[in-house]
Amino acid sequence: MTSDLTKLGSIAALATALTAAAALAQDMDEADTNQDSSVSEEEFTATGSDSDLQMTNWRMLMSNWDRDQSGTVSEEEFTTGASDASEATGNQAWTEQDFGQADTDQSGDLDDAEFARMIFVIYDADQSGELSEDEYSDYTEDQEAMNEGSQQ
Repeated sequence: MTSDLTKLGSIAALATALTAAAALAQDMDEADTNQDSSVSEEEFTATGSDSDLQMTNWRMLMSNWDRDQSGTVSEEEFTTGASDASEATGNQAWTEQDFGQADTDQSGDLDDAEFARMIFVIYDADQSGELSEDEYSDYTEDQEAMNEGSQQ
């Protein structure tokens, strides 16, 4: 009986991993609009409202960070969000971000383009200007961890 449960658990874990891999491939294919096997900053930060992928990823995160629902992220919201993201993902790159650098127009708030670019910079580990499959995978895994953390 224990052996059967162990096998069932292993099968379930494998099915979950395969489903996650298929979802990642679909998400990356959707984000990689020019189909060059990487996601450029332009593709990642696209602000078109027709992208379900973007809505479920960085836009959802921005919405969670934007506690006052102003449509932008203040420095205080940024500090809280980065700390929460770092804790949820174990990725210290979140807390190493500089609000002043992310706020490129120096307005005192991050708009959606500035917010998306900040996230892109975090996951573009090799600073190539493109998210490879591995970098995009890190991004989507962290998004899942942060989404789970915000639902608890």
